[in-house]
Amino acid sequence: MAKKAKINTDIFAKTEGTPREKKADPMVPFSVSIRKSEAEEFLKTIEKTGFTRAEIGRYAIKYFIKQWNDGKIELQKVKVETETLQAP
Repeated sequence: MAKKAKINTDIFAKTEGTPREKKADPMVPFSVSIRKSEAEEFLKTIEKTGFTRAEIGRYAIKYFIKQWNDGKIELQKVKVETETLQAP
């Protein structure tokens, strides 16, 4: 006859096992807003590759950072002046 498993009914009891190690560089939530046309291209990439949105997004950010750090990307600032309506 099989032995019965012991069930602890105390919902506040500590569970067995070792705690998870904290990663040196943990993931953090991060989001960006992109134009609709960019989102459509992004989703096409996902469909073609089979990777997830998160995987492609992380790859794109890592690629940009590497290119930037290697001096292969130059960003240009453009001063834009706008007129606004001011209420009396």
